Amino acid sequence: MSSDISKILEDKVMVKCPSCDIDLAAPLNYFGKVLCPACKEKFPVNSEDNLEIEINDGVFWKGFFAPLWPTIIVVLLAMTGILSSNSSPDLTGLIWFMCSLILWPIIGFSIAKSRGIFVKSFREGARNSAIAAIIVGGLIWLWFLSFIAGGVTN
Repeated sequence: MSSDISKILEDKVMVKCPSCDIDLAAPLNYFGKVLCPACKEKFPVNSEDNLEIEINDGVFWKGFFAPLWPTIIVVLLAMTGILSSNSSPDLTGLIWFMCSLILWPIIGFSIAKSRGIFVKSFREGARNSAIAAIIVGGLIWLWFLSFIAGGVTN
């Protein structure tokens, strides 16, 4: 009997009504509004919105670097010559690298929007990584396009 009660309490999070300061138990994964039984005020409950993101948190940095892994792997493969035809790195490796840069913000924003799968600090790190990807990737793409426009010779 007591294990059933502890299981119910483990699946709940305590929230405070902003109007009357009464403590209420809400489901842990619930995102939406609840009605306070005491003052009848509806207020949003999202257990993650009440958490502050700490950049010093290791989970934030894991989320920041998670979208970068495909690009890092392609760079390593291009530098070893695996993606290249003759020399290391050549135009083929550069094209693979440029294509992998497109994946960086896509993966970052996908992780950032995956509510309920990853913790908020991980998603926040991925969102910041995706924003950095747009800036850094955009600059690298501008360089690449100017390189191609100048003509590629052997």
